[in-house]
Amino acid sequence: MRTRLPFPLLLAAAAILLPASPLLLAEPDEPEPITSASVTKEKLEAKVAETEAAAEPEEEEKKELLELYRKALANLKAAASDTQAANECARIMETAPARIEVLRAAVADLQKRDPAGDLDAARSDPLPQLAQRLQKEQTDLAAARAQRSDADNRFAALSARPSLIRQRLPLARKQHEELAVQLKSPPMEV
Repeated sequence: MRTRLPFPLLLAAAAILLPASPLLLAEPDEPEPITSASVTKEKLEAKVAETEAAAEPEEEEKKELLELYRKALANLKAAASDTQAANECARIMETAPARIEVLRAAVADLQKRDPAGDLDAARSDPLPQLAQRLQKEQTDLAAARAQRSDADNRFAALSARPSLIRQRLPLARKQHEELAVQLKSPPMEV
């Protein structure tokens, strides 16, 4: 036979869990941005030169320190590249609505025009000449379609870029923090 929990105990549990439920359902906060970088390219290059010139640490420690410094330099370069790409994506996203409106207006103008009006062809033109012009127009159309396809592909790649950067950013922050902690700690003595 199953024992049932007393009703007052269930009410107490509900009273405890009910105020906490909005906290459990809330969206996670955005990570706080890293304040101004205390680690710079110049500082790391100075540390590399200092470590290479130092005679005290053993060769193994020196090699490990140099590897960490070079890894930090690579991370700084990647972060700068990601920041530049994010800025470029933001700029493109800001100008995209205006560019789309210009293109829509151009398409609307083209749809209003009579296609036969631009042909500059008369009924008396010889058939081989008309066939040659048709071939040229078809080639131009294929080139325009290829350009549009290329633009669509670039747009899709640029649209996906911010989400990729957002995915890589926590890892870069973690690596930055680890390197900052390692750089602040004194070298190990043996």
